[in-house]
Order: sequence, then structure tokens, then C-alpha cells
Amino acid sequence: MQRRSLATRLFVVCLLIAASGVCRADRVVRVGLWPQQRLPRRVTVTGAMTVESSGRAWTARTLSIIASQGSLTIAGNGKQAMSVQIRPRGPVTLRTQTSPLAVLNCKLRFRPSSAGVQCVADVPLEEYTARVLAREMPLDWPPEALAAQAVVARSTGLASFHRHAADGYDVCSLTHCQLFSAIPVSPVAVAAVRRTTGWALARGARPVRAPFCSTCGGWTADGGAIGMEEWCRAVRDGPAGAAYCRESPHFSWKTVLTRRDVAAVFREASGEFVVLRRDSGGRVTRVGLKGHSQSIDGGEFLMRCGRTFGWARIKSCLLSIKSQRGSWLVSGHGLGHGVGMCQCGARGMAKEGKSWREILKHYYSAAELRRWP
Repeated sequence: MQRRSLATRLFVVCLLIAASGVCRADRVVRVGLWPQQRLPRRVTVTGAMTVESSGRAWTARTLSIIASQGSLTIAGNGKQAMSVQIRPRGPVTLRTQTSPLAVLNCKLRFRPSSAGVQCVADVPLEEYTARVLAREMPLDWPPEALAAQAVVARSTGLASFHRHAADGYDVCSLTHCQLFSAIPVSPVAVAAVRRTTGWALARGARPVRAPFCSTCGGWTADGGAIGMEEWCRAVRDGPAGAAYCRESPHFSWKTVLTRRDVAAVFREASGEFVVLRRDSGGRVTRVGLKGHSQSIDGGEFLMRCGRTFGWARIKSCLLSIKSQRGSWLVSGHGLGHGVGMCQCGARGMAKEGKSWREILKHYYSAAELRRWP
């Protein structure tokens, strides 16, 4: 009777896991290779492959696919199709006039859109993790930092299935999801992924998207204060006066904003530029002008400054403002939104002998490490 009860409970648990969307570590991730707004009109694929389209299958070594009037045309036979599928028999190369070269060895599906040809690559999760790692962190950094980034990439990949379902794939190749390398990756990235195979960050029974930034500047940010993951809370990046990310070239910076600059950011006549609110780590979450009703949150302030002055002037919201005769001296620390793992901090922790597990526990204390079956 007890055995039957245990078996029943295990069956229910399996059903709940399946329903929750938790995925096996060997799951395939459907990656949209090109941004919807920059789709190529023509794609040329070279390499040994099997092509499937309109109920036919054949082998080829070169194939050109052209978007035309809401359908695809295969150059050479002039026949139109709504989809073309390629099964490589080794690495194949994709060339377009608008996108970087891609070299892949996985099932590729092409479909038309009003903007051009979209290619969806069915990439095994561990390979996807290595390709993300190769784009998101310098591969000459310490192995423990690379291993931590690999877990972050895998966790975010697992948590992002179906994020772009309306576009016909799981994840994009841009920072909206994670940057994705479409060329063969270094053995260094592969080794970091193998060291952490299957491990991901989770809350409860679900993997989580794990945000990260280049340089936190001494304190990470409260995610909820800027509309990101609320469970990511601000933490000090190392001992006071000895932040782990202190070697980053973006650790500290200064700039001067004139009245004209401030008026351009707030889109109205300039007033006294002031900080209205900060999060628990000291990062600005609200700024405004004295005597004016308008105020904006820190994330919007950072975006407006980037679009107005370029992204190298106001680098983060961990800043202070000092008025000085018609202008404001802005002194800041860090680069990026500051939520989650500080990449330069992870490098600093690794150089001090911390393991990838210790790095992740430091930056994601509200999540747990789990190995997905």
C-alpha cells in the first residue's frame, strides 16, 4: 500500500514538473538568428545538407533562398514555398548581405516574413549555452568566472522558452534575450559549459532568467526598482573600499551636464537637477527638476542620456550630482543597469580564489542552484 502511494506521489510530481515548463538540460532551443527589423532578402547556404521543401527532399551543397511576395523561392528551380528545412551533414555556412557570417551544424528552418527571410536554428541547450558564453564574456577571463556566466546563460535559456513564440522561435540572438554567437565557439567556452553541465539557477521548481551587468561599481541594484527581477536585491560587491569590480575601466567616471543637456534629457526648460530617490544600494531610482512636476525613473534617465549623448557619458545610475554655476558635476560608478551578477566582479572574485558556486551565491542569494535532469 505504501509502495503504491509513493508511486502515485512520484507520478504526480512528474506531471507537475512537466506542467511547470521545466526542461531537460538536453532540450533544443529554437533561436531566431536575425532581428525581425533586419531580416535578409536572400540567404545562401553552403555545405553538405539535406533540403526539405513542399514535400520533397534532396541533397545539395549550395542553396540560395530568396524572400518574394510573402513566400520563399529557391534559386535555380524558381519554385515557391512557405518553408524550407535544412538538415546539415556537417557544418554549413550562411551568408547574407546584411548579417554576419553564420556557421552552424543543426537543423535550420527558413520561413518568409514581410521583411525578408527568417532562419530558426534548433540548437541543443548545452551548445546554446556555450555560444552565449562566447558572446557575453571575454574568454581569457578566469575559468571560475566563465563557469558562473555559463550557469547564468543556461538558466536564462531554460527560463526563456517560448519568449518569442509569436515570432516562431524561443529566443532571439540579441540582448533582449542573450547575445548568441553564430560562429564556431572556442574550446574554452565549451570547457566552461561542460564543467557546469545541467546546472541552473532556480526559484521553487522553475529556472529563472538571471540578469547581469558589466560593472556594478561597488553595489548591485534592486531589480524591482527598475522593473526587472524583484528577487534580485542590491548587494555590496566585496568589502567596503575593495569592490571585486574595482579593476574595471568603468568602475568610476565623471561628466558635466549643462543646463541645455538637462533640458534635452527632461524635454522641457531646465531647472535644478536633483536626485529624488535611491534604492537600498544607493543607486538612483528617480530624478527630477526642482519646480517642475516631471520626474523620471533611473532606468529611463539612463536610456534618455544614452540616446541623447551616447552610451559612454552617463554609464550607470550609481551616481551623485553636484551643482556648480549653471551646470552639474555627475560622479558615478559602474556600467549598466547593475542588477544581478556583476561580470567584472565575478572576474575579481575568481582572481581571489572564489568558485563559480560562490560567485553565483553572492550575486543571486535568493535563488538556488539546481541540476536539471
